[in-house]
Amino acid sequence: MRKLIGFALAAGLAAAMAPVPALADDGAACPTKPVLPAPLGGWTAETGGEGVAAADPADASVPLALGRRVRLALFAGETIAYAAAPEKVPDKNRMGAVVAIDVAKAGKLTVALGQGAWIDLVREAAAVPSTGHGHGPACSGIRKMVDFAVVPGRYLLQVSGAAAEEIDVMAVLRD
Repeated sequence: MRKLIGFALAAGLAAAMAPVPALADDGAACPTKPVLPAPLGGWTAETGGEGVAAADPADASVPLALGRRVRLALFAGETIAYAAAPEKVPDKNRMGAVVAIDVAKAGKLTVALGQGAWIDLVREAAAVPSTGHGHGPACSGIRKMVDFAVVPGRYLLQVSGAAAEEIDVMAVLRD
């Protein structure tokens, strides 16, 4: 009887410890590798490595590669000097960073994040107004997307209010 109870407990524990498959918003199981619309395809590719973020705009010299997900190391909120005041006052106990983005042609820049955080885009010390907000496709791992109308030039992406010390980011330029 003890063996039977021990086996039942072990089986129950193993089942409880088994990974739970990710679920889509409608409760359906997520595919192993979700299929994303073409402009977002770079999100599911192997990451482009570590991005180069900064706590000061003057140090944000290496631009983010467009169309490829990268992982940015973030900084403590109280250490960040933003190029323009973020639209939402950042919580000094949260994480953030500044990273450069070079845009070669006019279009719609979509910035995607893997976790919740605030996104501001700055050009020449002025905030660029967002033109759209949303979540990523179900099961994609994209938590937030923000669109901006851009023209050629250098921009600074400001991330603030993140809970973790790293964040996955991808910027995509569309016509």
